Amino acid sequence: MDNWVIQELDSLEIGDVRLEKRVKILLSTLSHSPGESIPVSCRKWSETKAAYRCFSNDKVSSDKIMAPHKEKIIERTRQFKRALVLQDTTELNYSGQKQKQGVGPRRHEAERDLFIHPQLVISDSGLCLGVYDDYQWFRKELKTQKQSRKEITNDSLHKKHISEKETGRWIEGYNKSTELAKCCPDTQIIPVSDREGNIYDLFECAEKTNGVKADWLVRMKSVKRATLNISGARDKLLLNERVMQIPSQQTVEFMLPGGREQSSRKVRQGLRLARLTLHRPTGRRGKLRCSPVTVTVLLAKEINPPNNVQPLTWWLMCSIPPEKLTEPAQLIQWYLLRWQIEVFFKILKSGCQVEKLQLETFERTRNCLALYLIIAWRILYISSLYKVAPEESGDLIFDRKEWGYLWILVENTPPPEKIPNIRDSVLLLARLGGYLARKNDSAPGPKAIWSGLMRLMLSINAIEIAKNTYG
Repeated sequence: MDNWVIQELDSLEIGDVRLEKRVKILLSTLSHSPGESIPVSCRKWSETKAAYRCFSNDKVSSDKIMAPHKEKIIERTRQFKRALVLQDTTELNYSGQKQKQGVGPRRHEAERDLFIHPQLVISDSGLCLGVYDDYQWFRKELKTQKQSRKEITNDSLHKKHISEKETGRWIEGYNKSTELAKCCPDTQIIPVSDREGNIYDLFECAEKTNGVKADWLVRMKSVKRATLNISGARDKLLLNERVMQIPSQQTVEFMLPGGREQSSRKVRQGLRLARLTLHRPTGRRGKLRCSPVTVTVLLAKEINPPNNVQPLTWWLMCSIPPEKLTEPAQLIQWYLLRWQIEVFFKILKSGCQVEKLQLETFERTRNCLALYLIIAWRILYISSLYKVAPEESGDLIFDRKEWGYLWILVENTPPPEKIPNIRDSVLLLARLGGYLARKNDSAPGPKAIWSGLMRLMLSINAIEIAKNTYG
């Protein structure tokens, strides 16, 4: 059993010592070959059967598995003055598994998807601290245009409270962030979300929360919002018109990550910051609901974009007053870190291959996913350590035996007596995973790290077996 597993799950409580040991063994085993199936990772029928029985046991639950990990997140978060909670939703596609329970349609009836909405905690410098929550659900049916007008009216979404809708997960995520804030009173907790999290009910929920609570930062979906003037009456100017009247207060430069349709490029934006009060939204027949909410709005618009490229424009909104910000660019720096959750999803789906899990029920799948969420966090943790704390000792990642074998496998020479720093340790691990480490290469990505970890652990197991067999 790996040392990091023992440390991360040291307070695991399931109510059965054997099950607690089995969960730790499974986390260690699956982390050695995250992209492989459970039978391949376990290698023996007896171990595979024990894994399936563990996931099926009524005493085992994803909440119990994640509980010690959450405790460690709180410990790590308390070491920082500020932490971001990244929220987003992704779907796991199990369309090829017709017998699988606990999945449902996404856009078509034939699809069999499970939705997961994790809360990924990172420091404001970018160090990944863990997965604080993993809200999961599936759709039992797909609302289609084939329904009669009466059926649509009786089941209309506008009549439901937001807690009954899928969008309620964003408010639940904010409540989890506030729970974390109460556990870490000396740390500022800021949930960060993309445009899907731009929900007025969330802003009002935060405004009405008393005592220690989380702040929030969201990218705006609609900028043509009504606002209130100083007297409390509706302003003649909309939000975007009001902000555009403010002169640019600062410029910021950063590298925009590449995507499917564009390569990474350097971006320079001008920033405009304003404190405004939003007008309450109206429901059907113009009925006012909710309460006015005062927010900070940031307009970030690209200056001199490349030819034939639309200027990169972001409208961000947060609960933090301008006087509590060091500078407007802070909001851009925090929002750029939101990309980490996209990297996390890539590790979970491409690195851990969780969409290939063949577990029949929703609860079994959830229990297994809890282990893979922790594994995906560790891979991202190692990747972020390389960027955030390169000069720290490599023993934050490896024990002496793992480091020694890693050095021998890559350098083919006896290892030095002292474990080098994190930068050199992660570079060795990435080289084992296919990273070339050329002079102008960028930092190793998570794929090289998870490939290196898998090769390292498989090599260690093979060497240990050979030693025990042949001496």
